[in-house]
Amino acid sequence: CMLTLFIFAQRFSPLWHFSFSSGHAKTGISDSMRPGDIANLSQSDELAFRVTFKGERPAQRDLYWRGLVLNYFDGGTWTQTAGDIDSDQVRSLVKTDSASIIRRLSQTSNKIDYDVIYEPSAQPWLFVLTPTTKIKGDAILGKDFRVMANRDVNEPLLLEASSYLKARRDVNLKPAQRQSALQLPEIGNEKSQKLAQDLMSRSSSQFDYVKKILNRYREEKFYYTLRPPLLGKDGIDDFLLGSKRGFCAHYASSFVFMMRAVGIPARVIVGYQGGEWNEKAEYLAVHQFDAHSWAEVWLPNEGWLRVDPTTMVAPDRIEKNLETAMSQEGSFLEKQFLSSVKYPWLDDIRKQLDAGKYAWRKFVLSYDKNAQSSLIKRIFGDASILKIALLVGSLFVGIILLWFVLLGLMHRKPKEAPVHQIYRRFCHYMKKKGLEREPSQTANEFSQLASNLLPDQANNINSFTQQYSDMCYSSMGDYEEKASLLKLKKLLQKIKGSRFSID
Repeated sequence: CMLTLFIFAQRFSPLWHFSFSSGHAKTGISDSMRPGDIANLSQSDELAFRVTFKGERPAQRDLYWRGLVLNYFDGGTWTQTAGDIDSDQVRSLVKTDSASIIRRLSQTSNKIDYDVIYEPSAQPWLFVLTPTTKIKGDAILGKDFRVMANRDVNEPLLLEASSYLKARRDVNLKPAQRQSALQLPEIGNEKSQKLAQDLMSRSSSQFDYVKKILNRYREEKFYYTLRPPLLGKDGIDDFLLGSKRGFCAHYASSFVFMMRAVGIPARVIVGYQGGEWNEKAEYLAVHQFDAHSWAEVWLPNEGWLRVDPTTMVAPDRIEKNLETAMSQEGSFLEKQFLSSVKYPWLDDIRKQLDAGKYAWRKFVLSYDKNAQSSLIKRIFGDASILKIALLVGSLFVGIILLWFVLLGLMHRKPKEAPVHQIYRRFCHYMKKKGLEREPSQTANEFSQLASNLLPDQANNINSFTQQYSDMCYSSMGDYEEKASLLKLKKLLQKIKGSRFSID
């Protein structure tokens, strides 16, 4: 009944909305980043979102699910600036930028169309491939190509998106954007700043300097680990010139610092990278352990370019997944029960169950007015609206009638056994004479009371009650039961045929 109502009932938009975000625990990526935060998040196997591609699936190395842009650095933590989250900056639709990108790339084949279903996170951040030029759903597209939900995601959210992975962005950088992308604390990490200036003096161009910094991560044997050591007050110095051991956030943070130290605009990006392909239903499942951090650097005539220093020290993290990158260290989901035990058949069952759950969730979230009209047309063909309405109305009436019939059958009183019917007639007759049986009285107690008040009928009353008790608590065959019922009726007749009254 509920499924029929869901499929055929008229779809209406809600007249109002209540926000209950305060009652939901925030999960996933937050709006700030310290070097160890993503390493901790990568120990969770909770689902973040699922993606269905409408065409060919991009290569694993291209699956950068961009979410937050972090510009402000206080020496230890990267956060969004006021300009980054201003309603005029982020919560405004892209018009001219996206149109020009579409025109410029209309002859290429790098457009990616896909659907994303996000799990509840109690946060507004949505993660998409970038640059995203078109979205459909309860979300907004910012000028810097970030996507945010209109409200905190406290229930599953479906988003349709189109992205051009090779598009250039912001070739002409505005002064306010440049200033935000060059901010550094006035003091701290002096050794790293001196190193940056020395390397820049020996570089032929900004692009050559970028390559020098990236090569330094590879050539000086930096180590990629989910167990990074604690850093001191000057965390960039401690990492670049000391431990050289860190997770993606350490590399992204230090790279952006080294860019800004020589006047090259750069920023930290937080999101997810990769995902697990479910071949059973052909969709990508992105989990919290896919959380990742990388950088964007701005170069003249190029605009914003994605740069991921992690590829220099752990290429398997990008080309394959985190589990492969951490195979030697053994730190992947090390806090999860049985995470190191692999059973192919169990993994297959897990994917099958997840595919079923995803199919149902996608059907429910995507079932809007257009989907309903399309389904009705496939079922009823070219029948007129009036005929469809009459048929659907008849179906509803039939369901309601069937429901009432079932309720009547469920609430129908069971037929009373003949032996109890006879005893009830006895009690009714005694009530007419002035003696009423209390609900708490047993048959024997009632018989004793009646016999005391009617001593001349004591034998008949006691015999009737004894016969009734024997039939209630003794196992009898059909023939014996019929004979006992007949005897019980005769005893009742004797009582009713007697002329007596009760004072």
